[in-house]
Amino acid sequence: MKKVFYGLLGAVAIALMVAWSPIFHSTAAEQALNPSAATAPSETLQKPALSSLNAAKQMSQAFVEVSQKVTPSIVMIVNEEKLQNSIGDDAFRQFFQDDQFGNFFGFSPRQREQIQKTLGSGVVVSSDGYVITNNHVVDNSTKLQVTLPDGRKVPAKIIGKDPKSDLALIKVDAKNLNPIRFGDYSAVQVGEWVLAIGSPFGEALQQTVTAGIISAKGRSNVGIADYENFLQTDAAINPGNSGGALVDLDGNLIGINTAIYSSNGSNAGVGFAIPVNIVQNVMSQLKTSGHVTRGYLGVTIQDLSPALQKTLKAGDRHGAIVSDVQKNSPAAEAGLKPYDIITSVNGQPVRDNSELRNMISSMKPGSKVELGVLRNGDEKTFTVKLTEMKDEQPSAGMREQEQTLGLEMQDLTPRIARELGTDQQHGVVITKVNPGSLADEAGLQRGDVIFEVNRKEIASVQEFQSVMKDSKDSLLLAVDRGGNSIFITLDLGR
Repeated sequence: MKKVFYGLLGAVAIALMVAWSPIFHSTAAEQALNPSAATAPSETLQKPALSSLNAAKQMSQAFVEVSQKVTPSIVMIVNEEKLQNSIGDDAFRQFFQDDQFGNFFGFSPRQREQIQKTLGSGVVVSSDGYVITNNHVVDNSTKLQVTLPDGRKVPAKIIGKDPKSDLALIKVDAKNLNPIRFGDYSAVQVGEWVLAIGSPFGEALQQTVTAGIISAKGRSNVGIADYENFLQTDAAINPGNSGGALVDLDGNLIGINTAIYSSNGSNAGVGFAIPVNIVQNVMSQLKTSGHVTRGYLGVTIQDLSPALQKTLKAGDRHGAIVSDVQKNSPAAEAGLKPYDIITSVNGQPVRDNSELRNMISSMKPGSKVELGVLRNGDEKTFTVKLTEMKDEQPSAGMREQEQTLGLEMQDLTPRIARELGTDQQHGVVITKVNPGSLADEAGLQRGDVIFEVNRKEIASVQEFQSVMKDSKDSLLLAVDRGGNSIFITLDLGR
């Protein structure tokens, strides 16, 4: 709050200096040419000061009015999660759980149930009790309690969750609530004033209002969610603000506050909010069916770098380059090929692979889309009928391979990489190693990131599968473990 407060004072002080500076200059000139001007009435000096002061008061009043309008739509959410912890000395438990002694004594460690409470915020979107918030605010919940603006504490139930966008819809049994008004994402401009409202750090600070500006639009590759198109703001956002509202000076919702960049967990002036257009789309689907469906194109894409622009004769065009096309996918049926550069969707320019991904995923399965494509320097148009994106599941062949090796894997995402403390941008992360398996004997561990197989870079479980199919005797794995690279060999012919 202090940073924002001092920032506003600074803005007022600068405004006064700018308004006064012409008066200082003109007064000095008049005194030099006409000494009588020094005795001019002081009213001339007061007008700019009064004008700047009035402007400051008007800005302050705008903040007051927006706060009064929006705070009745903001709630606090307490999520209770039950945790099971074993009681007793770790070494003692480990000894007596050994097969030789555990079976004989029938030892079973006592379990103590703990309740972990986490705090978040939410935004009322209907008068009959629907509330939008972040998925991570309500995830793994065994009990949800919502504190309404009037102080009432009521239970809530989850209507639907969408981890890919980090949004969730919950409902409370209450009537005549004050729903927020939705804004227009396309009208949001970088540099405009916004307010963030939520409950940072605890119940004592619920419905805290902070001010800032929109610092940027379309932020992606942040590592917060699978689908990212964030608004960035310097309005103070702290732990507990997640799920709260980011509003414009008309009191319209333009985003749901989600995360911050910070080295210590507190506000550092870089916060992110899910834009209102994504919020409305996800919320509508969660309310209707309890889950979200997304359009599926069936391509692997990457950003078009300057080097690739030159190599692929793209000039200064922007877009997403197709590096792979899945068999029997909508893209394959439409005729897309590797090295194609997708430059537009339904006439709307594509900036990078993240933007293309968001565009396609926001469309309904069955939709027909026109893709502008650059192929070998020639512009082409392809019509593609999207299907429904399914949650990625390992194929039967992959399951057999995992059973053979004795491990389970998943694609590396920016969020997982950040949590593991690795700088790797691609690969697969090991989620489970079976005791006594080939992977276990070779020294592989849960959390290892495999980024090369037989000296070939891999970016997905499917690519791991493809390389393994061509390997008969052994696999040479390049593994990132805690930020350090090591080599591990798996003997397939033993």
